[in-house]
Amino acid sequence: IIRDADVRLEQSLTGDWNWSQFIDTVPAERKQAVARGQYQTRGLTLDRVRIEYLEHIPGNSGGGVIQTAQARVYADDVSGEVRNLIAPGTHGDLPTTFELKGRSSDGIVQIVGRGAFFAFADQPGSAIPVDVKLYLENIGMGTYGRTVATTSLLPIRGTVRGTLEVKRNGGALTCRSTLVANDVEFAPNPRVVLV
Repeated sequence: IIRDADVRLEQSLTGDWNWSQFIDTVPAERKQAVARGQYQTRGLTLDRVRIEYLEHIPGNSGGGVIQTAQARVYADDVSGEVRNLIAPGTHGDLPTTFELKGRSSDGIVQIVGRGAFFAFADQPGSAIPVDVKLYLENIGMGTYGRTVATTSLLPIRGTVRGTLEVKRNGGALTCRSTLVANDVEFAPNPRVVLV
């Protein structure tokens, strides 16, 4: 059980994560053992966990001055369970189930799904098969806009609600969404040069 914990995820301008240096110190044989599913967990419970995601992004630079900005996303009261974090028995098996729910400002985020998070010995670099459903309620469009591909316009105001379903099995990836956006306002993306 992980209770009343704070998790901080930070990504630099170069794409490095705040835990990269720690991972680099782990011996290669230990990393391979984890990837094979040698260390297995039957259940993990999260209770009132707070997650802070911080990303350093290029800002409006010009005139010889380099500026950066920070994008922050907070998720509070994250609770739920991950069960059977174990290696799959057969190809196509999704033994791990998870259900997590949390708040972001006045919004709600809930994720439910199944996956196989360990590779088979004959497929060490294969994509992780998953079947995930994500429910969003009253989430800021600016936050949602950070999760999609770079576009010339960015949402700066408004909210989104609805569901996203992602399935990946082998090389096939499908994504289906049923989303409704309310009171959305857009602005030019400062990272995209319009010609």
